[in-house]
Amino acid sequence: MKESAIYAEIGDEARVETAQADVLTVLEERLGAPAAASCRDAVQRVTKQDKLRRLLRLAARCADLEAFQRGLRRR
Repeated sequence: MKESAIYAEIGDEARVETAQADVLTVLEERLGAPAAASCRDAVQRVTKQDKLRRLLRLAARCADLEAFQRGLRRR
């Protein structure tokens, strides 16, 4: 039973890391590598799946880096 909890935790961590990478990839494709690099640390601090999903949508549709950064600061 304890092993199952460990595997679940590892799976959750992997999903978070994948979602963070997805946000940064979309940001890089849309706004360039410097924009993604400037947000990397802040995105990697986000661990809640719902916020990461919101950030992914924002990265796909934001007008510019400033708009993404405003959304990133929003709770």
